[in-house]
Amino acid sequence: MTDFRCLNAAMAPPTLPGQPPRWSDIMLELLPAISSPPTSETERVLLGIVRFEGRLRLTVSSDMPHSMPPEDMLKSLAIQALARWTGLAYLHEMQRIQLTTPSSSLSSLVRDVIQKARETRRTLRRFPQFEEIVETGSEIVLRPLEEDQIGGMVKVTTEESIPKTVLRPLKEDQGMSFLPGHRFRVRDREPELVC
Repeated sequence: MTDFRCLNAAMAPPTLPGQPPRWSDIMLELLPAISSPPTSETERVLLGIVRFEGRLRLTVSSDMPHSMPPEDMLKSLAIQALARWTGLAYLHEMQRIQLTTPSSSLSSLVRDVIQKARETRRTLRRFPQFEEIVETGSEIVLRPLEEDQIGGMVKVTTEESIPKTVLRPLKEDQGMSFLPGHRFRVRDREPELVC
């Protein structure tokens, strides 16, 4: 897990003592985090980037991105990752960036990300949702021919319990999703109140 030390130092107030980080160090922290499965910590940091107003503290001699300013590049990476992970959950933040940024390239990118997220949501609504379930069941398994003691080949069949992953459609009732034909578990105790 990344602690985002360089990114936090770059987003800190300019009066903070210490050496500002290089752009490449920030990218070394951020790129693996947005390329891996989402975590609450990464989501919090990306949301902080989207909400960041100001200039990044960076070493003067560090290489910068060529297509846009570093602040806009960070925001574009953060918005793309958030949209990929959460869809339109942060639509208000994305629209705020789209409308207030002076950068036409960032505004255009945010507009495209929002449009793609909306299309994905429409596509998902058209198709039923599925849940991957690991099931085990008895099946007849045909094994390759095996040599018997006399030297001839025989076909062996056995019944085994083999786990397999299958997709089962989810149904929805009053906002709760369930698998049709499966009983749900009822908790055998009342919820405990925490004071």
